[in-house]
Amino acid sequence: MKTWLLELAAAVGLALAGPFLWSLPSNTPVVGHPPDVIGWVCVVGGIVIAALSTANYFGLEIEVRRKGHGNTAPDPPQIPAAVSPALIPPAGQPANRGPALAKGEFTDASARDLVQLAAAASPQLTAAQQALILAPHKGKWLAVGGVVDDVKQYPSWSIVDLVTIDGIAELTATAYFDKGADPGYDRSVALHKGARIRIRGKVMNATRSGNVSLDACEFID
Repeated sequence: MKTWLLELAAAVGLALAGPFLWSLPSNTPVVGHPPDVIGWVCVVGGIVIAALSTANYFGLEIEVRRKGHGNTAPDPPQIPAAVSPALIPPAGQPANRGPALAKGEFTDASARDLVQLAAAASPQLTAAQQALILAPHKGKWLAVGGVVDDVKQYPSWSIVDLVTIDGIAELTATAYFDKGADPGYDRSVALHKGARIRIRGKVMNATRSGNVSLDACEFID
């Protein structure tokens, strides 16, 4: 938290530098009156730094997608031996960016497998290579069981935080329930902490820290 507060303070200082530069008179020694655009750069830079720092502190992952140039596929990333070869996409296989997959199409990976794949995305890999690792599983269905740790309610959806996924203490899951799309929304907001549930949802992402996020979730009775 200390690091986040220091970054936030630096961002605020940078943003305040903009109005300070604008206030300088033209006869200021050495610098005179800097162009207004420099002040705007300071303000925008401070806002961007504060936003990224806050997103990183709260565990949000920002994924930037770009269209590829040409038909050259990136070199396949190196995968740890602990990950099943069947879960690794073939070299040059394009990521699935089409519409949502048909209901009932499940991934052949477990929550543990997805986290191991995410852990394979070492700092030496590019963002494109990291996305390639999980691409074949995103949008497919995954069933998990876990213990309710928290529930957040919003106007159009709810978020259920689960721990001890499939009996593994190191794994967690973030489950999104859409309001109106499935009766699971009403049931999700009524859950109590410590409840044991089993759900299925479409794989959104997995992180090396041990979390799997699932969208359009439903309860498995």
